Amino acid sequence: MHLSKKFEKRFNNLLTKEEIAIELGVSPRTIANWMSSGKIPSVRIGRRNFGLKRDIEIWIERNRRKK
Repeated sequence: MHLSKKFEKRFNNLLTKEEIAIELGVSPRTIANWMSSGKIPSVRIGRRNFGLKRDIEIWIERNRRKK
């Protein structure tokens, strides 16, 4: 299947809950719960939730603990 460049570029900006979980050091189930409750930004495509890279980066920065 050939994807358009525009679609391909947008798809490359999506993170799975597993990828986000690794980055944050929590389980994929925790990320799924956060996505369902709206605690972490996500987009739903079909039956799956994804995080947009930039949205997740902003969310991490805003929720970083101050030292």
